[in-house]
Amino acid sequence: MSDREGAAGRRAADAIPTGVGLIAIFVVSRLILVVIALIVEANVPMQAGGSASSAPILRSLTASDGPWYVEIASSGYHVEALRGPFHDYVFFPLFPIVVRAASILTLGDVALAAVLVANVAFAVAIVVFERVSRPLLGAAGALTATAFLAFAPGAVAFAMAYTDSLFLLLSLLAVVAARRGSYALMGGLFALAALTRLPGIVLVVPLAVVLGEREGWRLHRAWLWLLGGPIALAGFLAYLWALTGDALAYPRAQAAWNNPPDTVAPPGLPNIPTTVIVLALIGVVAFYLFQLVYLRTSRIPRADVAYALAGLLTLALTARIVSLPRYLAVLWPFPWLLTSRRSSLFQRVALAGFVVAYAGFAYLDFTTLVAA
Repeated sequence: MSDREGAAGRRAADAIPTGVGLIAIFVVSRLILVVIALIVEANVPMQAGGSASSAPILRSLTASDGPWYVEIASSGYHVEALRGPFHDYVFFPLFPIVVRAASILTLGDVALAAVLVANVAFAVAIVVFERVSRPLLGAAGALTATAFLAFAPGAVAFAMAYTDSLFLLLSLLAVVAARRGSYALMGGLFALAALTRLPGIVLVVPLAVVLGEREGWRLHRAWLWLLGGPIALAGFLAYLWALTGDALAYPRAQAAWNNPPDTVAPPGLPNIPTTVIVLALIGVVAFYLFQLVYLRTSRIPRADVAYALAGLLTLALTARIVSLPRYLAVLWPFPWLLTSRRSSLFQRVALAGFVVAYAGFAYLDFTTLVAA
């Protein structure tokens, strides 16, 4: 694909109003999931405990980890294990707290509130992401990058009763606040992100790079705001200590969740071999690594590249393989890397591949073949 053809494609994309483009990305990404959910629900019997709701569509969007978050939002944490060896306090508290508050708007329907919070947070997140992307990629490139974000293989979680949308929003806002010099706000957002999921602590990397670039690598009181995340995380772990009487309650409980997924197909669906699922998961990870190795990072701010690298390293050390696609989806520099390619053909092929993988992982999540 020549530069002239690529420029023509970008001019065509520039003609799309930003608001219309963002609405189209959000709506289409949700319509795909609705169609897949209807197909799954028409063919798969309701699995006991596999979803937080029996309502159409909500059943799929509150599957996998959804029942845990909904239960925490409804009744808080429990000292005892609730299902076999599994404890609910491996799930961080901010999302359930927000869901509990939002359930006022849904007249007490906590499952609906969880899906509502996830989707509203994602809608706001893509607006923030598009604005942050413009200085790097231009108006057309920002929309393309937003499409890569919304249709990433693990982006299914952005529509489900999961923490991912809220975490993405808080992470983006924290870095924006740091770049604007609003350090108190940055520290508060960092603390909230650390209370949303364990990898939230990795935000210290891009935030530290931004501070170093703004204030110089010298002692400065602004650095104290980076303690917001560690303090919040320590506070949650202290709460679990008080709740359970065990200072190591969290790591002990987390160990039980690191078993391989059960990939036996529910009745009504063909069984997909474990090898196929594992290869699909590894393929997603390999593509993200390819982006860092092959695509140009020189146009991406150092803080964001550092965040991508730190995120990948953290995931390699801590995440279950079945969770990797959705944990990778929140690493926002990767859509920039894909969009920075001049070839519009590359972008179209990559985006088409993302949409196919997005639909495939939606099927796996909704049928609980992969409980992400």
